[in-house]
Amino acid sequence: MADRIQTFTTRIFLNDEQAKSKITELEKRITTIRADMDKAHKNKKWDDFNSLKKELDQRTKELNSMRTTAQSVEHVLKNLSSSSVKEIKRTISAINKELTSGSVARNKDDWKFLTEQLERAKKELKKIGDINKGITKSEGWSWLKKLNPRIRSTLI
Repeated sequence: MADRIQTFTTRIFLNDEQAKSKITELEKRITTIRADMDKAHKNKKWDDFNSLKKELDQRTKELNSMRTTAQSVEHVLKNLSSSSVKEIKRTISAINKELTSGSVARNKDDWKFLTEQLERAKKELKKIGDINKGITKSEGWSWLKKLNPRIRSTLI
């Protein structure tokens, strides 16, 4: 049996209009595939049915991935002060991918919006890093002493 390799690519759209139009397009395609699957089932064309099933699975995965990514990026950008470092880093990565993908023209409104969001996320990440450095420098090893009193005797 021949090996099958399927490539699954998800573009991340951070602009609401792009994301909504792509999601709508995928939903329409899924509806069309389901209708075609019903026809193939009624006509007992099992090869067509199976290939449509595979395409349906791929499109559904892509749709779910797009929804999840778009929602998580939007959530992090709206709640930067309460987002985790990992979430902020993922958001920065997603914005960078969108900017380098070539789908956004430089010096357009979308480009400016994305770069502003990128700067906001980077500033928040730097702010968190600065706070952590400040705590570490000011406390020295005292935070470790509080965790384990036996360490106190070895450090003093």
